[in-house]
Amino acid sequence: MFIDGKLYEAIQNCIDNGTKIGLMILDEEEKAAPGEISMDPYSPIRNINATTYQQMIIMYMQAMDRPIWVISHRTASPKSGEPYDATRTALKALFNGRQQPLRKRYYNAFQSTTLHLDLKEHNLTHLVVMGWKANMCVSSTVGIPGTSKLEWNDTYGFTLKYLKRITDGATYLGYTVMTCDQILHAGPADWSHANPAHFDALEFYSRFI
Repeated sequence: MFIDGKLYEAIQNCIDNGTKIGLMILDEEEKAAPGEISMDPYSPIRNINATTYQQMIIMYMQAMDRPIWVISHRTASPKSGEPYDATRTALKALFNGRQQPLRKRYYNAFQSTTLHLDLKEHNLTHLVVMGWKANMCVSSTVGIPGTSKLEWNDTYGFTLKYLKRITDGATYLGYTVMTCDQILHAGPADWSHANPAHFDALEFYSRFI
């Protein structure tokens, strides 16, 4: 569900209202170009450095003592053994050491990992998702395949076709996912306007602030 509104304000409202919300940082490696936002084809926003907004979320969620998962692919480098070794320096420099690291083998961070159980242990209902790439690991973890495509519809404009459920993606599992293209890197976030039934749990905001 696409929402014409501000993601940061929505996060603050959730916390003020006592909503069980956490942050998921996906594959934010050094090679994730910090100036390369997701290029949502519907959005007029371009050339935004995602790092600034991502840093704001990390600092705010830490200040509010909300749980944060730092998820990286098992092949990501470097491999120093340090929990967040594959994460971009601009982000991990802000970490307070309470983040929960997770290694994944597939695009979808829920597949063959303990992520769903970990989130349930914290009684979370809402997830703020940032990461790289918007049309691969992020889209799969949110709950759609990267093989979906945009097609033109004379009534509704561009719409997604061939959209299939990923049965262990966040929205399918019942989590409300909150994000916007200004905290995602690379690849089109063309799923921002998708309308399958389980995407009632997606809140894709038009801007960060």
